[in-house]
Amino acid sequence: MKIRNLKEGKIYHIYNRGVRKTAIFNDSEDYLFLILKMINLKRKKQLTIFDFCIMPNHFHILIKDKKNTSSFLQTLQLSYTKYFNHKYNLSGSIFQGRYKHTFIKDEFDYARITKYIQNNPVKDKLVKNNKDWTFSSINIKP
Repeated sequence: MKIRNLKEGKIYHIYNRGVRKTAIFNDSEDYLFLILKMINLKRKKQLTIFDFCIMPNHFHILIKDKKNTSSFLQTLQLSYTKYFNHKYNLSGSIFQGRYKHTFIKDEFDYARITKYIQNNPVKDKLVKNNKDWTFSSINIKP
């Protein structure tokens, strides 16, 4: 897999979803596997994660890039794919290609993306209040 050229010291909104927009998180164990893996890799690679939200068919991470952010994201997605395929007796990719990213240009952009990430469960009508969505940085500090 080709390493993406993210700029060190910059903040990015990283996201990806399941193939054909299918659910890739089916129960609490699935969500928590990805979150714990993300937190452990973040510590190991000394990255800064400002915000995240894991949804039934996709995820969002707001992260400050270092030289190893691309390998962090590749390892995160590969680990989760192996876990998911083993648990559900499947094979192949579960993500819709490589992760996507958007560069955060300024404080306004940062605030806008943070609000977008935190309100994703409300927008998708999973909860009425974003604080009620368990699988986000509102309730779990990275």
